[in-house]
Amino acid sequence: MKHNWGQRNPVREVEIPSDRDATRCNVLSPADEMRYFGAIDALVAEKIASQRTKELRALQDIRDLLVLMLNQGCRPEELRELPQYQVNLERGLLTIQRGKSSAARQVLPITDASRDVLARRLQTPGIWVFPSQK
Repeated sequence: MKHNWGQRNPVREVEIPSDRDATRCNVLSPADEMRYFGAIDALVAEKIASQRTKELRALQDIRDLLVLMLNQGCRPEELRELPQYQVNLERGLLTIQRGKSSAARQVLPITDASRDVLARRLQTPGIWVFPSQK
């Protein structure tokens, strides 16, 4: 110890917890979820009525992202950076290889709601599930 204030450093005995066994939790209540989707659906209807297709596509991306976040427990950036080859609809598996933590890098079973979104998004050309407009 630097100033000889103690004979041993008690911090050396502390183990840093692993995020490997971390679990994800749903942070939205069912009522919050309904309000969120209701707001998006109202905006979608407004954009359809005014024929604003560019804004409509952006809203659909947001809606799809939310469905996948809630059903798969992924972070937005994990999904935005998801290549199509990491989605296996036949086996029902979604592979997250690039995540914020080691717990985020995993293979997830695809839920029914996620399957519908992913099946539609895999029909778009390119390598990304959420292709950028840039």
